[in-house]
Amino acid sequence: MSKTNNRLLCIILMLSNACVSNHKYTAIKDNLYVVPAERDNTDELALESLLVGSEKGKPLIIFLTGSGSYPLAVRAAADSNYYFLFHHDIVSDSVSYNYLFVSKPHIPAVVEQNDLDPETRYFNFSGSNELFAKFSKKNTIEYFVDNLPKLIKQAKKQLKPSEIILMGHSQGARIVAEMVQTPVIDKFVYMSASPLGRMFYAGIDSAAYNNILYRNDSPDRLEVEFEMGDSYKTWKSYSYSPMISIASTRKPLLIVYGDKDKSCVQCDMFHTLKWKNKNITIKKYNGLNHNFFNENNQSNWKEVIADVDKWIKSN
Repeated sequence: MSKTNNRLLCIILMLSNACVSNHKYTAIKDNLYVVPAERDNTDELALESLLVGSEKGKPLIIFLTGSGSYPLAVRAAADSNYYFLFHHDIVSDSVSYNYLFVSKPHIPAVVEQNDLDPETRYFNFSGSNELFAKFSKKNTIEYFVDNLPKLIKQAKKQLKPSEIILMGHSQGARIVAEMVQTPVIDKFVYMSASPLGRMFYAGIDSAAYNNILYRNDSPDRLEVEFEMGDSYKTWKSYSYSPMISIASTRKPLLIVYGDKDKSCVQCDMFHTLKWKNKNITIKKYNGLNHNFFNENNQSNWKEVIADVDKWIKSN
């Protein structure tokens, strides 16, 4: 097997012990790297990440994507090129920033095309129920809050950024809200997530709602029962309101959302926090949906990211 194939195999299989031991970023193309997974609190390798840019001293944006068991990039079978599974305009300002995208627990940052479900683009887990169970067990706010700081500190050690900005969209935004007290992070960006928690907009019926939040059975049952593709444990974690956590921030925090976002119909409530906490800035986009597309299905991510850039530089 060639050196190139060995390197790719290291990436796809969540990196060998040799890759992990020295924490060297593994280049997969120009200015794009896989960052080895840190060991989590059960001594398993889980949170891989994808680094766009590696120039030391730049501000570092750490981006947390939304819900779903999808990787961060895929190598297409047709042309062997790598393609992001998040919108490419998020990294449109690669001159000013390095970007670190964090994968989901036990899901590789970069995969081959045949590792994805062709309809959902979710990771197919290669038919492994054991691996899917590990992902489901850890796909919670609490897991990320416990384990993200390790990855961030490692990135800080190698990149020596002038500042660190934690940015999250949808499910990722809920994690951002619970990390506003993390010392190593300087600024926070919260995108497109309800102030009332996930279950309030997702159409969960009252019976499932009560089972998820209030049933006093063994906590293990939350890991084996599912609703709309996620475990009860995941639903419970992301269904508490972020309002109290956001209100407590002592560092700059930007909230952005579209007024046509069906999962964020209560997002005007965030303005009540701004009255009491001057660290909070709010930006609403008229006519944009959950993913910052307009009614003509045109992306406005570039505009949103440009506004985020202005806010970062002014705070």
